[in-house]
Amino acid sequence: MWEQDRYIRDISKNIENARLISFDVFDTVMFRTVSAPDRIFLHAGMRMRELYPEYDLPAEVFAGMRAEADSLARKRAWETARYEDVTIEEIYNEFCLGEQFKTRAKECELETEARHLYLNRNMEDFMRYCRKQGKLLAMVSDTYFSKRQLIDLLGGCGFDISLIDFFIVSSEFRLLKYNGKLFQKLLDAVPEISPMQILHIGDNKTADIDGASVAGIRAEYYGTIPRAILHPMTVEQKAFGTVETIVSLRKLACALIPAEYRTREEKILFETGVSVFGAVYAAFVEWIIEQCLNADIGVILAFMREGELLGQIISRAASNGGLNLSIKPVFISRRTTEIIGRGIIDEAVIDEYIHRSGLSLSDLFSIFYLDIEKTPFSADTGCTIEQYKESGKFDALRSYFTQPSVLLEINEKVNEQRTLLIEYIRSLTGEKDAVTVDVGFRGTMQACLTDIQANGKAKLLHLLMMGIPYNNRFLLKGVQIRGWLGYGNENREAVERIYKRIQMPEAVTNADIGTTVAYKKEDAQIIPVLEHVHIDERNKRMKEIIRHGIHRFQECWFALISEKPHLVKEVINDRQGFFGILSRLLLMPAQEEASILGELYYDESILNSEKSKIIKPVDYKFYEMSDGIEAFIDDCLSYKFQEPVYWPEGVVAIKNPGYFLDKYLKLADAPAYKKAREFLSRTDLTDKRVAIYGAGAVGRELAGALCDLGIEIGCIADNDPRLQGRFFSGVKVISPEESVDKADIYIVTPLRFEKEIRELLGRLTCGFREKPEIILYD
Repeated sequence: MWEQDRYIRDISKNIENARLISFDVFDTVMFRTVSAPDRIFLHAGMRMRELYPEYDLPAEVFAGMRAEADSLARKRAWETARYEDVTIEEIYNEFCLGEQFKTRAKECELETEARHLYLNRNMEDFMRYCRKQGKLLAMVSDTYFSKRQLIDLLGGCGFDISLIDFFIVSSEFRLLKYNGKLFQKLLDAVPEISPMQILHIGDNKTADIDGASVAGIRAEYYGTIPRAILHPMTVEQKAFGTVETIVSLRKLACALIPAEYRTREEKILFETGVSVFGAVYAAFVEWIIEQCLNADIGVILAFMREGELLGQIISRAASNGGLNLSIKPVFISRRTTEIIGRGIIDEAVIDEYIHRSGLSLSDLFSIFYLDIEKTPFSADTGCTIEQYKESGKFDALRSYFTQPSVLLEINEKVNEQRTLLIEYIRSLTGEKDAVTVDVGFRGTMQACLTDIQANGKAKLLHLLMMGIPYNNRFLLKGVQIRGWLGYGNENREAVERIYKRIQMPEAVTNADIGTTVAYKKEDAQIIPVLEHVHIDERNKRMKEIIRHGIHRFQECWFALISEKPHLVKEVINDRQGFFGILSRLLLMPAQEEASILGELYYDESILNSEKSKIIKPVDYKFYEMSDGIEAFIDDCLSYKFQEPVYWPEGVVAIKNPGYFLDKYLKLADAPAYKKAREFLSRTDLTDKRVAIYGAGAVGRELAGALCDLGIEIGCIADNDPRLQGRFFSGVKVISPEESVDKADIYIVTPLRFEKEIRELLGRLTCGFREKPEIILYD
């Protein structure tokens, strides 16, 4: 099992010379179903209010008091005894609300913590592997929980406590990891083992990696739960809100990438499948199953083309829940149902279609089930209606379609297709109550099936991921449409935000098959007739990787809800959070995401046969024509260009990646990142070896910010021998003398010592042919 995790795969290569392997606990061995550790306080406050309403403390107030108590307890412990860490009992002693309150509050927090913790089964499996290799195992944790409390929390998640030989807990030793002191207690516990024979694994670069290094212990970074403020999930949470319950699960699933996916493109595709579409579709199908159970319906019709994927995910969810549901793909499209649902086709209907200038003649004849090759227009198959208008042939075209004999033929064919569609649906449902499943949005297909009584007297319940206000006309007619994220006017703004960019999600999840254009009968069976499409092999491969990610997330989801089934309701009801997941990708994509996902093909086949990449070459021309980025996006959404721009934000991310980066930094509200961004905007660091001079707070923050922004820092130079040898954000602090062979540019942070630093570096490099450049970080 552990081999699935890309971080553990890499770590496993370095355990051979280790006699003891130690592990961080939180975000390494155990994860939380909250977006940040202090969110536990809010949930504990909710539990307090539920159990003890007499205290009359809003959850937010309790969370604020708990955070303040933590701060006060740490200050008191340091000032009175030079303790670096505290116990949970000491934290609650800061509450002057009586012993009963403190006891109850502490119990509520421990209960809440246990409720929100779940085990990283991959790491536990790796521990078993290490055991078989003859390794001793330890846990080293910065936590206010006692050793006993920590063991109870681990055991409550199902962890095998017998795997661990040593527990080193900061609250008992009153020491922390970041300065190496808590790791020294581990060394004291195993005097026969040298520091270099110990390997520590943890998720915090400062506490686990830098701290272990100070103690001389080798360390490996377990990066499943990154904290970078520029991480898409961090941005998502700050900009749009997110489903906090599954944040850690999404990150864990991203780490479970197959070893054969080596390129950056493959990783981006897999992670998109996991963290965006995997999360959304897994929750959507749980809602679908809930609706089926509530309505006592056992037949599900998944509308193609996204229905192929949805059908797979629903089948897996039903199997996981031990449910006997019949899930069947149904080949149907707006192209067929728009005409079938019209009733009588007359001149008014003809005029509605024949004036759509973007249609080709071939598509126009196909829509009305006519063979263009058997008409006087066979030589003009590839012409558009617009070209016909320009050539003066349009009147002849309209006259042809509106002559009584042609209208009669069209109506006969439409009636025939209507009959075939009814027979097709009833063959799938057995005329039992059924639900149809579709991503959305308009509800025209669902309305057509209801209008023509496609399922006879049996019920058809239509389930959408989301729907736009267009649904209201059908709801008024009694069509049974329900939307998970919203329909009708519900969540209108958020739904329309997705709807205006729906081509991108559809390109990701639609099957590589043509749209349904008609039905025919063969050997007493109804066979859907699909439009022929050219399959691009690269496009097909990209979708396969995305789908792999979607399925991988669902596997992780099943594992989580098997232990915590109460989370299903909580997750599927967090609709705003799922809007946040989709909105972040669509409205604030990273450059890599846009460049890769923009290569996927979208098949615009509602009325015509047109296939193109999500981001087309002409989109860049429109971008250059526009009066600024905001104007470009507005123009795209207002359809002001000759051709539709499916994903304007994707175009912006490629053409001007700094635009969204600046938005990310603004959301992060982190001064060091903003300063780093300003610095990069005026300084070219291409092919330069960069060093930071000064390992104080500013230098450390700058190192982290530059690393997150993709700038490799060779070293941090500092005169203080107490700091030399330490690591910050993975960058080693060395003496100025050592640094001069490793730097083309120094970024100097302690400005008040500028003169002295310039003189020192001048002396150290006096014999150099090329002097390093010195830049002040002001």
